[in-house]
Amino acid sequence: MQLMEMQDKSENSEGLETAPIQVEELLPMASGLGSRRKPPSAQPRDGLGRKIAEDDSPESERGPGSAGTSGNIGRGGASAIAMLVIFLPIVIALIYFLFEANARNDQLKAALQTFNQTANAQTEADFATLLSESNLQILPFKSEDNAPFGRVVLYSAGRLKWGFSYGKLDPLPANQSYVMWLLRKATPQRPSGYERLALMPDVRTGGRTFVIRQNDFPPSFLVVNYAELVVTVEPTDQLQNEPTGPRRFSLDLAPVAG
Repeated sequence: MQLMEMQDKSENSEGLETAPIQVEELLPMASGLGSRRKPPSAQPRDGLGRKIAEDDSPESERGPGSAGTSGNIGRGGASAIAMLVIFLPIVIALIYFLFEANARNDQLKAALQTFNQTANAQTEADFATLLSESNLQILPFKSEDNAPFGRVVLYSAGRLKWGFSYGKLDPLPANQSYVMWLLRKATPQRPSGYERLALMPDVRTGGRTFVIRQNDFPPSFLVVNYAELVVTVEPTDQLQNEPTGPRRFSLDLAPVAG
């Protein structure tokens, strides 16, 4: 009996000794259950449903450029203001000079237009007076180029009373003009040669008539001393005393009364 009781006690003691081990094995499990994290709260999202990242990192973990961003923006803004202060007066001055140049150009155009209108009006009046002369002669030039539709006409009312009309002439570059010449007859005292009579008004300005003033004729002009009237094309900025361009029109002066 005693032996059996001793065995029972030993078994019970063994069970008591093993019990703490089982409890100790359960403690980590219990602690694990107790230390579970709470579910994270819902992360904020933008209007398109995308997650917005939160920057929880301390400033020491941020990049080296983040701390100086505001400083860089400040320096850049100061540089831009300095450049604006330097160049703004220059821009204003350029605008002013351009405005002044355009205003002066407009004034010159207006003055030239007024001059042309006045000159054309005077020319038309003189031409109308010439046409009213009773002894008026109308003599067309002969075309000598490949533009047979062009025409030049002499209106003569005696000595020092000449006028001309022209039309359908070929347009010329800005540096060229139609020039009218007198071909002088040869005499024992001097050979034949050309004398410039008139620079024909530019066709593009609308001038199609002009009158030769008395002062524009050669000194001591007598029509019998000249053989022809000739129209050529010449460079306006390099006008010579004799024609250098091709003959476009010509007129025999023999029928013209002196």
